[in-house]
Amino acid sequence: MGLPKEFIDRMLLKEMYTCHFCGFTSRKYQEVVVRNGQEWHLDNVKAACVFCAQGFTIDWVANMRSGVLLHLPKISQNELNHLLKVIYVFRISQGDHANKARDILDLLMKSREQAKKLLSSDDPYELAKRLRIPLSEYSSKKLKETLSEIRLLPLDRRIIKEADLEFNQFPQILAYWRSKDGPLRGGVNRFSHEQLDVYIDRLKDKKK
Repeated sequence: MGLPKEFIDRMLLKEMYTCHFCGFTSRKYQEVVVRNGQEWHLDNVKAACVFCAQGFTIDWVANMRSGVLLHLPKISQNELNHLLKVIYVFRISQGDHANKARDILDLLMKSREQAKKLLSSDDPYELAKRLRIPLSEYSSKKLKETLSEIRLLPLDRRIIKEADLEFNQFPQILAYWRSKDGPLRGGVNRFSHEQLDVYIDRLKDKKK
């Protein structure tokens, strides 16, 4: 059962439209997620950005074609979700920020290959199917260890179905984030070249 819109609106207002997981604040395109399956337990109901929210509904990720799996122990899921918002804004800008954003995306995409080796696929749908299969205690422990280094990379795609139509919602979301009323309207100025260089170095360094 889904949460009533009135309840969602109240929760987002209470949480000041701030994602509980990565700290991203946005007046639009934020969601409410329920942890541990206890729908009306308020401690389990949290505000989440669209990137963090999809980690709780991996089946929907497959339907929306909005993510792929990476082997990325160097960066936490919450940090990755926060970074990708900025990267997608930079990528459609001009200058050195755009070039570095593309470099970071290229490095991230290379991490898909190791995820394929570990899980036989980088497709969230295949992982969702695997998680529904009963496992022995040993196999469950090994899978948990593997998944501790797996991340869900949010893509610049979010396929939404309305009636018989499908459309990619992400350009609308990105346009709002970059708008004069959006949370990333000054994102390029707030995120320095040095910060992007740090991420490039972390992703290139296999030892960290």
